[in-house]
Amino acid sequence: MRLQSFRGVEDREIEFAPTGVTVIEGPNEVGKSTIAEALDLLIDVPDSSGKQQIKDVKPVHRDAGPFVELEAESGEYRFRYRKRYLKDRLTELEILAPAPQNLTGAAAHERAQEILARTADLDLWRALRLSQGDKIGQASLDRRGSLAAALDKAAGTVLTGEAETTLFDAVKAEYDKYWTGGGAPKVGAAAAAKDVTDAQAALAEVEGALRKLDADIVRFGELQGLIAGAEERGRDADASVTRHRAAWQRIVELRQRLETLDAQAGAAKLAADGAARAVTDRTALLEALAAAEKEAAERQAKVTAGVAALDTARERASLASAALGQAREVRDAADAEAARCQLAAQVLRAHQSLAGLLEREGSVREARAGLASASAKVASIKLDEAGLGRVRAAQLDAAKARAVLDAARPSVRLEGLSAVRVEVDGESVALRAGESVDRSVEGELSIVVPGQVAIRVAAGNGDDEAERDAAAAESAFAALLRAADAADMGAAEALVRDRAAAVAAQAEQTRRLTDLLGTDHERGQKALEARIEQARLQLADAGPVPAGDLDTLIASADGAYTAAATAAASARAAVEQAEPEERAASDRVTQLTGALQGEKTLAENAAERAVAATSLLAEARALAPDAALVAASADAARVAADAGTASAGARAELDAQGPEQVKALLDNAEAVVTGLRSQLDANRLELAAVQARLKDHGEEGLAEKRDELATRLATLTRAKEAYDRAARTRRVLYEAMRQARDEANRAYVGPLQQRVEALARIVFGPAVGVRLGEDLQVSERTLDGRTLPFSQLSVGAREQLAVISRLATGILVAPEGGVPVILDDALGWSDPGRLETMGAVLRTAGEACQVIVLTCYPDRYAAVGGATVRRLA
Repeated sequence: MRLQSFRGVEDREIEFAPTGVTVIEGPNEVGKSTIAEALDLLIDVPDSSGKQQIKDVKPVHRDAGPFVELEAESGEYRFRYRKRYLKDRLTELEILAPAPQNLTGAAAHERAQEILARTADLDLWRALRLSQGDKIGQASLDRRGSLAAALDKAAGTVLTGEAETTLFDAVKAEYDKYWTGGGAPKVGAAAAAKDVTDAQAALAEVEGALRKLDADIVRFGELQGLIAGAEERGRDADASVTRHRAAWQRIVELRQRLETLDAQAGAAKLAADGAARAVTDRTALLEALAAAEKEAAERQAKVTAGVAALDTARERASLASAALGQAREVRDAADAEAARCQLAAQVLRAHQSLAGLLEREGSVREARAGLASASAKVASIKLDEAGLGRVRAAQLDAAKARAVLDAARPSVRLEGLSAVRVEVDGESVALRAGESVDRSVEGELSIVVPGQVAIRVAAGNGDDEAERDAAAAESAFAALLRAADAADMGAAEALVRDRAAAVAAQAEQTRRLTDLLGTDHERGQKALEARIEQARLQLADAGPVPAGDLDTLIASADGAYTAAATAAASARAAVEQAEPEERAASDRVTQLTGALQGEKTLAENAAERAVAATSLLAEARALAPDAALVAASADAARVAADAGTASAGARAELDAQGPEQVKALLDNAEAVVTGLRSQLDANRLELAAVQARLKDHGEEGLAEKRDELATRLATLTRAKEAYDRAARTRRVLYEAMRQARDEANRAYVGPLQQRVEALARIVFGPAVGVRLGEDLQVSERTLDGRTLPFSQLSVGAREQLAVISRLATGILVAPEGGVPVILDDALGWSDPGRLETMGAVLRTAGEACQVIVLTCYPDRYAAVGGATVRRLA
């Protein structure tokens, strides 16, 4: 390896022993650790890079580009590889074996990476490196390609090849999509379950609304029955009131008769008393006559006033009855108008519903046309992703065959000894002094130095077989393109993209049809057509669709209905107001009629009393004799007794009629009428509210919404079930593969553990044992019967086991080509005794693989027998 202008290294060349241990020793800052850094940059970073890691290795004291050159063997290849960065950039690869080849620039970088990727496990190489300043730890060896292959070979199995590792990683990636590291379901499962729960809740809400709608329908019938029953009971109650009022009128008449008889009895008694006092108190008789005449006049005046009041009341009752009739006519007309407006709004909504269904039918036709177009597109494209993969493979095979053909052909190098211009196959090429250019010979190559010499180089027939292979591979590639109807690889990729777009369009139009018709498209189509036909039948007698915007017309019809309903309510209120006024006027007529009858009776009684008094007075004057007076007094007493008997009979008859009961029944009947009217009003209000709810729910399309939600719930349920199946399937596959991998790990951990234990016995003695975990790192060490986890060992023991495990890995992979093991200032925690035994371990490892030790403490590795020592000054 050679470094120039690299960090603090001016120019240094280092030669490593191909096998065994090479110890590179020197003081700090002499550039030992730079060796590993330069190797990494040479392998990984192209010369065109301007990354900070490149700028960091540029010397600070002069303007020069860092240069790295490596001569190495890897697999069957031996090559020289050099790069210069930042200034005068270059990349050159000279392959010395198995076939000479020279490459420059990006081609050299790519070829070097290709060789190393095929012949060396660079990941393992970096894992085995122990760098200065790193925390003491073991190498990360799990699943390293070449180590896995070596372990498989040592264990006699082929369980852990690269394909199996890639497959397990792919399965693990799929498992991680559905499960957390702890084995719990990921958020996707909860989201799918939540979607199903939300859909169930929405469906339950709509079904609840439907149940309420059914309950309103039942309640509507109940209320109609209650109202009809209340109206029937109202008519019975009105008849009962009329009957009890007639009975009460009989009581009133009996009371009036009783009053008349009482008056007659009183008059007779007065007559008797007057007859008795006629002789001795004629003056009192005259006064009684005057009083009777006065009472008769007063009673007659009250009768006259009662007649006038009764006439007025009858006139008012007639006007109230007429007003009630007119209010009822207005109410009936308003109810009819409200019903007409409501029907008009329902017809408009039916037209609107039919228009929506027809629009949906048009969307279905568009989706079916789109699906047919996408399906035709998919059918017209022969090439899919799998076919594209075969075309790509054929293209790669053709490129490989062409590369083999190019490698098999002879090549010519032109090197300028001074600045010169030559013509190569007619192409003018300028060469500076020391500059060279390579050309492969395909058939024949012409080289002309103008004015000096012409050279013609023939390739011969050595590459006929490679030519045939290249032609066959290119023909196979062209045949696949023709089969796919593609002009080139870009056209083939465009076809696959077009086909993927058409497949996506198929899925989109299918989803759209599912949204419009449900999962069963044909059944949904028939259901849609049936609904359209039913809507048309419902509107068959409704006339054509009204001109104008339906939403505006519906709003107008709703406004007209609201106005008509308001007018009807006002008319009903007017009827309800007029009815009690009419009843009050009628009751007033009845009351005044009864009162007038009483006044007439009293007036008649008063007149009779006046006539009686006059008669008595006349009789008294005519019958002046005492005998006549006594006789008259006896007659009067007899008349008074008869009148008293008649009064008592009338009172008994009145009591037999039960006036208190009749009055109570009348009051109760009137209260029943009032209660029935209140109940009827409440039921009518509730009926109107139920009607409004039925209309609103009918417009919401609850049944259709329930069907849509049920379809969505079924779709989400199937999606969740598919998600759950996918999760379970990936879990079963992952656990099965993990179990198989663990079994394979246990099968091939043994060879590496044997290597580690063999080297550990050199350091710790024959009573040592080690245990490796699934990650191929030392998990435990047993010494003299005492077992400790790796983390509880001393720092020195951990460092020694970390070096031993790296060396054991290097030994194990060495038969397959292996990789160098680089140790940068390791064993800083080892005592002199352990340094001696570790020296023996390094020598043993060097017999099988290349070991490179970088150190600023030469004494640490003085005990490494047979080591090649390179001193850096």
